[in-house]
Amino acid sequence: MRTFLMYSHATTDGNFDIDNLYEAGRLDVVARCCMGALWISEHLRDNVQFIVSLNGGPRPPIAIRFDGQKLGDIFPSEKGIAFVIKKALKAVQDKDWVACHQGVSVSRKSFQDLIKDVSNIYVLDSKGENISKTNIKDGTFVLGDQAGIQAKELAFALRKGKKLSLGKYNYLASFAVAVVNWVLDQK
Repeated sequence: MRTFLMYSHATTDGNFDIDNLYEAGRLDVVARCCMGALWISEHLRDNVQFIVSLNGGPRPPIAIRFDGQKLGDIFPSEKGIAFVIKKALKAVQDKDWVACHQGVSVSRKSFQDLIKDVSNIYVLDSKGENISKTNIKDGTFVLGDQAGIQAKELAFALRKGKKLSLGKYNYLASFAVAVVNWVLDQK
């Protein structure tokens, strides 16, 4: 199973304006990463999970998990994904995963809780080992939004994983997800 775990500073308030995801702490970036992780043209990747750890106000943390194997009835667009995120934010209860949509669940797990639950962790970083020189076929690929991963959280992830580079440049998060998928699809 391939998992993308994104640290985001986006809102945890389910009352955001679906027509202005930029103002919701850049939920547009989250939606684009989700699309890049799970969709191939008109098809879903059934071997991929996308998990976002939302750490913006008013009540962080909230984790939302999209499971490509079970996902259904979501239009692959920023608004389509934002609609499901809005539902998830209103359904969250505690640290137990709660289903809120077909193939989507939500929890109050922290980023560190999520890291503890996964294995084969690769933190995307331009200073890491180049992905093209590895034999990686799957794993958990950790990335941040436009503001990056908080230093404390990054250090925690690196205790269990290692840095992996897509090259000398820092790519947009949504592009990085697509590049990882493309590279691993070639193996």
